[in-house]
Amino acid sequence: MAINGIEIEVGQKWRTRSGEVAELLIFDATDEYQPWRSSQGWHFADGAFNVRNMPEHDLIELVEHADGFKPWTGGEQPEETCGKLVEYRLRSGLHCEGEQAERLDWSHEDLSHDIVAYKVVAEVTQPAPDPLRVELIETPQDALDVQVGGDHYKSLAIQPVEYIHANKIGYFEGNVIKYVTRWRAKNGVADLEKAKHYIDLLIELEGGAK
Repeated sequence: MAINGIEIEVGQKWRTRSGEVAELLIFDATDEYQPWRSSQGWHFADGAFNVRNMPEHDLIELVEHADGFKPWTGGEQPEETCGKLVEYRLRSGLHCEGEQAERLDWSHEDLSHDIVAYKVVAEVTQPAPDPLRVELIETPQDALDVQVGGDHYKSLAIQPVEYIHANKIGYFEGNVIKYVTRWRAKNGVADLEKAKHYIDLLIELEGGAK
């Protein structure tokens, strides 16, 4: 049985038509009429319809998978992930572990690297601030001394933006350079997939020109 293409499993949590959350605890394959039971004691038939003539209890939206992952359809970073490490799954099926949530792209572009599910796994452990480093951040000498969202570029001998600007490299090629440069220090294989997508776009838009 599936709802909106999602197969129902024991352990999942679903939002009902009334807004309550029901956790599926029991599946009895021998009961053809009402095989599913929820944490509230509700009974469900195929199609996730409540069998007690109470349509407000019908299941309509998956809230949490059986393994604790929450579905994600894109938007601003989920508030509960702020300052946390998360596991996440991409549209491509790739499973990624132990990434700081603030470093991830939570928007959706209907691409293989879109995050489709996530789970908070730990708090981010922040090292004690370095007074000298704080002073440098507060009084930067130039724009290249400042990076928003990490330090994966500042540790490089030549930052991608310097190379791209100096060589007058185009938008698509510049994104390829950026993602390939940072993939080990930021989003892992997801960044390589982004780089590949920009190469595919460039090939398609240039019409395969040599």
